[in-house]
Amino acid sequence: MSVIKDPTLLREMETSKEITDIEYLDNGQLIVCMRDGLEVYDDNGQQIDHYLSHHCQPVNINYGGLCGVSVGRNVGNIVVTDWNVTGYLHIYDTAGDSWIYNRCSVCQMPQYVGITSDGCYVVSGYNDSKLYMYTSRDVKLWSIDMSHDGWVCDVFVDNNDIIFVCLDHKVVVYDKNGKQISLLSTNTEIVPRGVFVDKNREIFVSDWKNNNILLFDKHYKFIKSLINLDYKPRKLSLYNNKRLSVIRYGDNKVYVYKI
Repeated sequence: MSVIKDPTLLREMETSKEITDIEYLDNGQLIVCMRDGLEVYDDNGQQIDHYLSHHCQPVNINYGGLCGVSVGRNVGNIVVTDWNVTGYLHIYDTAGDSWIYNRCSVCQMPQYVGITSDGCYVVSGYNDSKLYMYTSRDVKLWSIDMSHDGWVCDVFVDNNDIIFVCLDHKVVVYDKNGKQISLLSTNTEIVPRGVFVDKNREIFVSDWKNNNILLFDKHYKFIKSLINLDYKPRKLSLYNNKRLSVIRYGDNKVYVYKI
């Protein structure tokens, strides 16, 4: 039985730019990815100045193309996709005080990204509708053509290296070898725009079509609609099974809920 409680709104946060993705660090700080930079907020929703978006930002970053962010908890890094810098990921350590480029020759326009426990990257390609897995040394392990399934809207890799991919009307689940193992579905049509798996392997999915957050168990079975919203949700992230943050579609707001 799920221990997730009904969410209550703690706060709403607004940035000055369009938000494309969010991700919690292990210390509860929230990374907010915008088209032209990153911002980090503390546990109280206050922006931490000069973190990531300033003193260690790559000097030749091509502003306007940042799309996805993922935290590699086992490998100690933060990865940001940039579809304007052809085939590059921006990689930081989790202290936010250093960065490197990683050349992704197999994916010319990286969009959304997840990181496996051994530091491999699972990346969706904006220009070719493919899903790639490749090593930190830029060795392609496999690719999947997603064009017949629709637009890739999010990628998440859980602690067991299970890969979740949001498409137009479904969430497809793959193992680390790229083999499909399940499909998340409900009795009604959904339009998933974000997916996150918590430490208990429960799965949160933002449903853009029906304005709610869906909850699935570790066996990929639908449990319930966790919360009905008065806005269309996009990406989401969960911290320590206590706080759920959701991007609101159409503006620059993030809603933070206690669960």
